[in-house]
Amino acid sequence: MALLAIVGATIQVTMRAYQIVAVVRDSEGINDESKQALRLLESDLKTAQDTLDHLNYTARRVSGNDEKSLIGITNTLQSAIADTERTFDDVKDGLTFLDHLLKKNKETLQRIRQMSDTLNNARRRVEDRLPHIPRITINEHILPDFRQTYCDVPDKELSLYDFSFKTNTRPSIVEIATEQFNTTKFSFYMKVNTEQTILSYHLRTWTALNLKSFVPTDLCPSILNSESTTSTDSLSSLPSAPLAAATIDTNNIHRSLDFSQFLMLHDYICGIASTHNFIYIATKYEITIISLGKKRETKARFGAEGDGPNRFKHISHLYIPSNDETNLYIVDCGQQCVHQYKIDDTGHGLTHVHQYFIITNVPQRYNLVSCVIFNDWLYVSDDANNCLHIFSLKAERQSHYLVHRLIPRFSPGSLCVHDKYLYVSDRSVQSPGIVVFDEQCIIVDWFRNPMIKEILAMDIDPSMNKLYILTTTQDENDNKRKRPMIVSMDLLVRPQK
Repeated sequence: MALLAIVGATIQVTMRAYQIVAVVRDSEGINDESKQALRLLESDLKTAQDTLDHLNYTARRVSGNDEKSLIGITNTLQSAIADTERTFDDVKDGLTFLDHLLKKNKETLQRIRQMSDTLNNARRRVEDRLPHIPRITINEHILPDFRQTYCDVPDKELSLYDFSFKTNTRPSIVEIATEQFNTTKFSFYMKVNTEQTILSYHLRTWTALNLKSFVPTDLCPSILNSESTTSTDSLSSLPSAPLAAATIDTNNIHRSLDFSQFLMLHDYICGIASTHNFIYIATKYEITIISLGKKRETKARFGAEGDGPNRFKHISHLYIPSNDETNLYIVDCGQQCVHQYKIDDTGHGLTHVHQYFIITNVPQRYNLVSCVIFNDWLYVSDDANNCLHIFSLKAERQSHYLVHRLIPRFSPGSLCVHDKYLYVSDRSVQSPGIVVFDEQCIIVDWFRNPMIKEILAMDIDPSMNKLYILTTTQDENDNKRKRPMIVSMDLLVRPQK
């Protein structure tokens, strides 16, 4: 979009002009009258910056004809600001603008006031036009009451996995108590494949070899297969606590996963993704790329704080399609968009390809949790607005969104794709589960089990046809504490009656 490019360039010019004016104002020898004029110019540049931020938001939500009209007045504003920058850099009669100002040159002082007037006139033209620009409306599709539809479907059978975390601390290996984890403050991230399981939390990332069930089916079938059903009359009849038979007794644990520390960063982790050869670990503004070979070398660090390509405001998720390891999608909830990058043949070179901006008119500020490619559409979960934002790949604008308006609210989190189905974790407190969509975006199943009290992370191992969920269970030694636990279920979508 041409308007976005012009607005972005104008914002950069404004920032440079503001910095130059601030330096001149703070120079020694500037008299009070000149300082006052420079302060006013600084204030005018700051106001212009606010106008440009508003214009930047609006630019993604206007039609092609309205965009053309905004381009003209934005170019006028850019010229006024660029003229300010050039004036302060000009050398006249062998003297800089600052030299003239120090000589108390009235002509120079008048020039500052003229720049303020020109800047304000151009800014007002933009501000006067913006309220009259109609915004594009993104189509809304209402999700049906899937809880009512599937409330009689039996619970999914679960396999359970316990685990411990270890950190390599010379000269010994120290185990980290799972009770120390605060899931309300920091997020967990999980990747599962045939070779290993990767977990990230706060500053650390751990790896473990293949998942192994520690509750054999023949020893504890009541845990694995809860046949309870719910009434169709009210959601209040949905199970609100684990079944008595589902209490975990650590004396029955036969095997568990031992996670060894893979990496520790200096900032909290905001997302992980992996290919066969590399793991990509995101902090708020940066992505660290590490090889998965024996040496586990850090190959590159990418990103910085800011707006636009190659800069991030708050990364919240990383995604690499399982069938296409050449593309990395970065959810930036700070910029309210998803960045798409091409991964080069080395695995650690990234080239910006596209940005998908969320522009849905919803009541709450977007809280973008996850994204996935399904059936040539990009889905982005937003738990603050109980919806899924949807884009056609490479499209300039958002296509539509799916929203749930019933109580209890649908709270979409992690997204996974396998075969012809999209699996969406519903993190609602009252009834967490997995909502399954087909290729026509129709809900075809609802996976749940009363042991799943919350969904911290989710991933699919396609080779095993298994869906893995990181959840929590009550600590057997302290009723007030929870500890993480992994459960798995099959991906079979059950036919409707």
